[in-house]
Formats: sequence, C-alpha cells, structure tokens
Amino acid sequence: MDGAEIPFPRCRGCGSDQARYLGPLPASNLFAGRILPEVLPGGNLYQCGNCALGYRYPQLSKAKLDELYALGAGDIWQASAPGARTDWTLGAREILERHEPGCRVADLGCFDGGFLALLGGHCAKSGIEINAAAAARAAAAGVHIIGQDFASLRAERGRFAAVTAFDVIEHVENPGQLLSLMAGALMPGGSLIISTGDFDSWTWRLMRNRYWYSAIPEHISYLSERWLRGALVSSPLRLAGVHRFSHAPGAAGRTAKEAMANLAYRISPIAARALRRGIAGGRRDGNLNGDYPPCWMSARDHFVAVMRKQD
Repeated sequence: MDGAEIPFPRCRGCGSDQARYLGPLPASNLFAGRILPEVLPGGNLYQCGNCALGYRYPQLSKAKLDELYALGAGDIWQASAPGARTDWTLGAREILERHEPGCRVADLGCFDGGFLALLGGHCAKSGIEINAAAAARAAAAGVHIIGQDFASLRAERGRFAAVTAFDVIEHVENPGQLLSLMAGALMPGGSLIISTGDFDSWTWRLMRNRYWYSAIPEHISYLSERWLRGALVSSPLRLAGVHRFSHAPGAAGRTAKEAMANLAYRISPIAARALRRGIAGGRRDGNLNGDYPPCWMSARDHFVAVMRKQD
C-alpha cells in the first residue's frame, strides 16, 4: 500500500480485533456477469485471528451490492447441465433420503430454481432470489418465492425440513448471522446445506490475495471448515459431514494450464497477463484490470457442508 497505514478492522463475525492483513484485492469492472462502466475498488483481504473468517474490507454498501445483483446477467449462476454440480447432487441426496415426501424446502439465492428442480415432486419448494428475471423463471417452474432478501426467513421460523444456500454465503457480510437465520427456519431434525469456497484449501493458501475466488467482487466473506466448526459451538446445528470438491473439474490438460497460469501470476502478475488471457480463460477475461487473477476452476477449493438441527 505504498507506505500508507493499513486499516485493521474488527472481524464482522466475532468482533475480534486480531485481524491479519493478507494484501490488496484487485479492482474489477465485472459484477454478476455484467461489464460495468466503472471499475469497482477491490479493498483488502483480511483473516480473523480468532474465528478464522476471511473478509474483504472496505467493501461496497449493501444497497450498492443489492443494486448490482438485481441487474446481474440472466445466466450467470446456472449449472451446465442437471446433476453437473457436486454440491447440488449431495444436497439433493440428503433431502431425498432423509426427509419424507411432501416436506418443505427453501433454497436461498435460488436463481431460476435449478437446484430445486432436482428434487422433482418430492417436496414443496420455496426460494429467495433478488434477481427479478431469475425469480420469475423459478416461479414459473413451481417455486414459491418468499422474498428478495434473506431477512425474509425471519417470518418462516420452524417451517422447513431443509434450507439450502449454494454459492451464497460468501456474498453476505456476516455468515454467522445467515446461518442463524437458516437454522431458525428449520424444523427440529431439519437439514441445513451450504457450499462455498474453502479458504483453507492449499491453492488459496498459496495464492492468498491473488486468488481468483477472493478477487471476485461479489465475494466479501471467505469460509472454511475451521470457521464453520467454531461458528456451530453455540448453535442448535450439528455438523453431519463436509465434502471438498472442484467447482468445475476438468481434463488433465486444463488442470495443468490453470496451475501454470496461477503460479506465474503468483510470481509476477504483470508477466502473467498474457497467460491469464490466453490460457486460463474464463468469464472474467473482459476485465479492464489487466492484472486481474486467472481462474483456477479445476482446483479442489470448494466444500459442501451438511448440518442438522437438533430435535
């Protein structure tokens, strides 16, 4: 930061002042699949020394984030094909095998209802979605939209057999509060299922603030199993299982190319600029910031966690 004083904000999860500065995050003109006319500041990456939560600071206001999400591209969070996502497959299995037909399920950030479609007619489907076009498609597919904001869950206490949030919790300022909201909406014995990036993955630990996942401007909180176990200590939820996976597993050739591009970028972002554009590819190649990180979609840097509410 060119000698400037680095701010050390309190952890917005546990309130600790034991922040660890991991470096600046890159600016970006891409958000939710749209190219923006302005470049968004990246802020800095921190990790709490107490609870292990990673977070971006400073960040855009919630009002600005909500505005950008509402204007997001119509296909940005779709899976390539039904059953193509590991986290969706595991989440559907938990619900179909554990909960009776006719149960109620809510998916946070349901987009067009893609995950809920995997459940067929097994359950009554509800969702929360801020993008109006996506919410309309979900509703047309039989999903009851209960709101645009996660705060809508406060009116749904104890109503659901399962509440899910796939690639969602990294978008919220206080992940612990979201877990509490989700737990409150569960019936006793209900399942809570989340997936997100793994802040403790070896690829992320290697790249630190130069990692593709932490650079995405929509992402403001970064979780790990270590953080999750700590967050559940005083919760009615109990961790039933954690599965680590690659968000987009690829052939050996792609894996090698992405690894090479990221290692080059780790050593010298400027020298790796051509590799980022020519080898790593990905949906962020239109970024005006030429030093934006290359994707590493083949890395095993995500996890899905299944929790159950005590009876």
